[in-house]
Amino acid sequence: MESIFTDHFENQFKSLSDVLVQEKIWTCDDVFKDSPLKSIVSLLNDKKSSLRPAQIGRGDEKSLKLEIRSDSMLWLSNEDSGFKDLWSLLDRLLEKFRGELFMPVKRYEAQVALYKKGDFYKRHVDRHKNSQERLITMVLYFNDWKDGDGGEFVLYKPETQEIKIEPKLNRMVLFFSELEHEVLPANKERKSLAIWFRSDIL
Repeated sequence: MESIFTDHFENQFKSLSDVLVQEKIWTCDDVFKDSPLKSIVSLLNDKKSSLRPAQIGRGDEKSLKLEIRSDSMLWLSNEDSGFKDLWSLLDRLLEKFRGELFMPVKRYEAQVALYKKGDFYKRHVDRHKNSQERLITMVLYFNDWKDGDGGEFVLYKPETQEIKIEPKLNRMVLFFSELEHEVLPANKERKSLAIWFRSDIL
């Protein structure tokens, strides 16, 4: 069976654990080959009508705060077979985190995020204050991005300057969920998938 991943990704994947531990962040371009990439982009476009304004917080404390986060989102179910290539990637990562980093990762959750022109997400952390289940955050980008399009991802590492990453098509970012980060205002439509690897069980 032909791989859905590029040779570049496979080569980078070998050193993922070492880089993530040392740098607290790992990035890789050209993750999927053309066919699975086009399939995922098409599926994401089909989801647009189902997106809803994104809230912050968890449980009963969830609320809409447009001064902090103004994008739209939709949770994905890993029972959605249309995204089988995405689930294949996430399953590989889950096993990598367990086997090489010895992390107590039990599952993942995935969210579609759409930023229209002017949308942003202010500086925040993904590991909630009273809930430590989110261990590693992953983002996949699906934009034909060029200079001036905005919507850059910014990660704040305690010991270094901020790291700014352009949300380019087929680019993947992994980082530890306790690190602060933000999404700068987008100057055109920006599509991504956010995934969290968690230590709890549904």
